Amino acid sequence: MNLCIPIDITTNEEDLIIALWETGKYKLAVRFNWFSVEDNEETYEKMKKAGIPFYYSYMIDNWDELLGFCDLGVSDVFITGELGFDLKRVADVVHEKEINIRAYPNICQEGWDRGRNGVKSFFIRPEDVDIYSEFIDILEFYEAEDKQNSLYDIYFHMKSWDGHLQEIIYGLKRPLNSYYIMGDKFAERRISCQRKCLKGERCKTCHTLIELGEVIQNKPGIDLYKTGGIINGSRSIGERKDIPENS
Repeated sequence: MNLCIPIDITTNEEDLIIALWETGKYKLAVRFNWFSVEDNEETYEKMKKAGIPFYYSYMIDNWDELLGFCDLGVSDVFITGELGFDLKRVADVVHEKEINIRAYPNICQEGWDRGRNGVKSFFIRPEDVDIYSEFIDILEFYEAEDKQNSLYDIYFHMKSWDGHLQEIIYGLKRPLNSYYIMGDKFAERRISCQRKCLKGERCKTCHTLIELGEVIQNKPGIDLYKTGGIINGSRSIGERKDIPENS
């Protein structure tokens, strides 16, 4: 795994970044923490001219914005909301342009919180990382710096969470014990369901699997045995700043 240093641009540091890039010792990814084409046009033109990958921290939740960012020549896009439920088509379009897809797995992400419990929002369980790795290239965690390594271990080493998902996923209001959500159907369905349940169509996959898990959890004498997994495929998923290049 290469050492990737994300640099957040907040001041005019373009010359320093270009100098670091030209040493050939670092794999840089310049991240802009705002989005205004007019205000930042000169800066990102310098990045493009120097061949330095750059992207925005802006969370993209619709196709218009997704295609717009791709046209800017970014190296990565952050997806959220509806796009998290249309990943097969998103990945086909974005990966064809050789752009990475990024996401936050440990936040319930939806455009409007109308008292929902978060079940129908976009998030990723540790058990489902292998399934999402076909479509998402890099996961970042929304958490304090001192807890980043713990989440990394949960998602990429343990690949399971035998407890309530509320403990690791922000915004989830319904108590969900991940241990009792059985099999891969939960993730496999959500990857491309386009949240049809919110558009008048009859899809109850999420609630059916969750309610079945709750029945099993509350029924004496029933236990489950769950195995871990290994990420398959040519793309690697995940990023941690403190991992040396030869790890």
